[in-house]
Amino acid sequence: LRGCSEETDQESLHKLLTSGSQSEDFSVSFTPLKTNVIEVINELLVELEGTMDNIAMQALEHIHSNEVIMTLGRSPTVEAFLKDAAQKRSFHVIVAECAPYCQGHEMSLALSAAGIETTVITDAAIFAVMSRVNKVTFSPPYPAQTVLGQRLG
Repeated sequence: LRGCSEETDQESLHKLLTSGSQSEDFSVSFTPLKTNVIEVINELLVELEGTMDNIAMQALEHIHSNEVIMTLGRSPTVEAFLKDAAQKRSFHVIVAECAPYCQGHEMSLALSAAGIETTVITDAAIFAVMSRVNKVTFSPPYPAQTVLGQRLG
C-alpha cells in the first residue's frame, strides 16, 4: 500500500500527502473516520488525566533530602510533585511570586500546609538566590507537564 508504515501497517498522513500521486477520490465519504477520531481523542484524554499522578510518583527519584528546590508561581502538577516528595524527604522550596498575579503566594501556602519548608521571594531576587538552589522545577503553560532542571557546576 502506498503511504503505509511497515511497523503498524497503517497509512501515514505525511506519506499520503507527499507521495506525489493525487489519484485518490476525496468525494467518497469515509464513515469510520469520526469514530476513529473520537476514540483517539478519548485515549489521549485518559492518558492526560493520569499524567499528573505519573509525574508525582517520580518525585522521590529526583528530589533528595536537604536540597533547595526553586519553583515559579503555582502549578497543580508541581505542587503534587513536591508534596509527594515531602512524604519521605525533607527539603526547602523557594517560590518566586510571579508578579503581577502573585500565584507564588498561593503555592507557598499550599506547600506550607503540607509541612514543606517554604520561602517566597520576589521575581527580582531569583538571580540572588540561584547559587543556593540545587534544582528548579516549573510547569510550562501546557497541562500536566513538568520540567525539572538540575544546576550543573
